[in-house]
Amino acid sequence: MKNRRGFTLVELLISTLIFLLLLAAIVAGFSNIYRPLTSSFGLSRSESSIPLALELINSDLRKVGYSANGTITDPCEYGNNWIYVKFIDYDESSCADKDWNNVSCRTCVKYYLSDNRLMRDVDSGCDGSSVTSSVFPDSIIVEEFRPEIASSVSSPLVIGYKLKLKTKGLLGDRIIEIKDKIIAYNCDECISSP
Repeated sequence: MKNRRGFTLVELLISTLIFLLLLAAIVAGFSNIYRPLTSSFGLSRSESSIPLALELINSDLRKVGYSANGTITDPCEYGNNWIYVKFIDYDESSCADKDWNNVSCRTCVKYYLSDNRLMRDVDSGCDGSSVTSSVFPDSIIVEEFRPEIASSVSSPLVIGYKLKLKTKGLLGDRIIEIKDKIIAYNCDECISSP
């Protein structure tokens, strides 16, 4: 018998083929684990923007109201899927003691639903020159935006809203419903009898 050293070409090809099949199975397994994780991270990134967007909305609604020669006039209007608010940003030090007659301290903000996106128009000075931006990232679909104002003769003004959001991901869509009520702290006497 001949003394053999090494492997034949057929043995090498078969062992290489077996190794490649095992490697393909391992890569496929990791990819099936990794894909939902990346989707989950993407979903959590888009969902993490929701509290920041809500704080932006709530901040604007808390500031509603102003004093114009001692009277409050129409600080808030709303309808189906939109709300328009006017305020003096008393948090700004230069506006701390100003009223509506001071144009540089006026701010008008409109939130409205457009193509399943919640839009925010900010008009500094309330002169008709607004800047528009989306409140939520594109990965969040806004299915409903419903503002309401408490119909009460008591003060202060209470502004509520309902949002229905849909986040899209590889694991499926997720529906998030949010209801909130905000007290407008610049509006002690904004509500008159209905």
